[in-house]
Amino acid sequence: SDEYDSVREIFEASEKAKDVIRQISSMSRKNMETAYRFIEADNFLKRAVKMIRTICPYNISIEVKTNLEDAGFFGNHTQLNQVLLNICVNAFHAIGSKKEGKVEIEADTVSRKVLSEDSVADISEIFKSYVRFRIKDNGCGMDSHTIEQIFTPFFTTKPEGKGTGLGLSVVDQIVHAHKGYITVRSEEGKGTLFTIYIPQSEKQVISENEQENGSEKRWSILIAGANPKVVHILRRDFEKIGIRADEVSEIKDVIKSMKNKVPDILVLEDGQFDSETHVLSPDISMEVREKYPSVIQIVMSDNIRKEIVEARQKEIIDAYIIKPVSASAIIEAARKSAGEKSGNV
Repeated sequence: SDEYDSVREIFEASEKAKDVIRQISSMSRKNMETAYRFIEADNFLKRAVKMIRTICPYNISIEVKTNLEDAGFFGNHTQLNQVLLNICVNAFHAIGSKKEGKVEIEADTVSRKVLSEDSVADISEIFKSYVRFRIKDNGCGMDSHTIEQIFTPFFTTKPEGKGTGLGLSVVDQIVHAHKGYITVRSEEGKGTLFTIYIPQSEKQVISENEQENGSEKRWSILIAGANPKVVHILRRDFEKIGIRADEVSEIKDVIKSMKNKVPDILVLEDGQFDSETHVLSPDISMEVREKYPSVIQIVMSDNIRKEIVEARQKEIIDAYIIKPVSASAIIEAARKSAGEKSGNV
């Protein structure tokens, strides 16, 4: 329906806004770590190409070929998007504005054997398959001396003031942080080919049938959040899969509610809840841990602050999730925490 399409556009716009805010937060050192999650490769590439096309010069065409099916990987969407963007921008510069250019973007899945054929060194034995991105241009190309230095910080072939020499250095760091590999082949006057390998992973899907057959169906959840609309949506989503969820909007009501019924899971929104005492979620988590040690505590936050990381390290809370959150993400975090508590994970 038209309404569905509109809501989907709003959702995608909010996801992009969240990524931008997270990136700015990371640069200002407010985030203590980088959020990684499962990413569907095909959707990731479509969104990346959509953005790349908006900055593509009029004289350059972009061709996309994919064979990804249900492939995915575990990583940070913003950082990996930056990898593709930086390489494509370099391709645009290599082609220039004086001739018709073409950038080919291909994506598929390959076995570990293919990496050896591409002269990748020190291949990990952990991952059996990889999502492969290939970006090829018909630009000016590079000689062997330049290829040896392109990932070195501050090295650039651009005129003074036109480049920092950090773009490909950042690309290399991001790819390796994702346990991936990057190779480059180029020849002067004949263009350049960058190949990126990211370890493939499988999405852990929690279906309604699994919920009905598992112990999660018997879980009870208490959600404490300042935004009643968000809390209401979460509660409704839990009820759809047969899980009972209650909600409160003030910190003082958390303890009051737990006196009547102790939930299996407590989901706290990070930040200020109690309008009178201005108590923060880590503070109430300490009290809950002391009185109800078996309760699984999950904090949902806009960014990962030092206090949240320390609370997790000290086992005051069991997990944290970056907003926006979903019922399935909370259940997944709770399942992992429950496994850790019982020694199964």
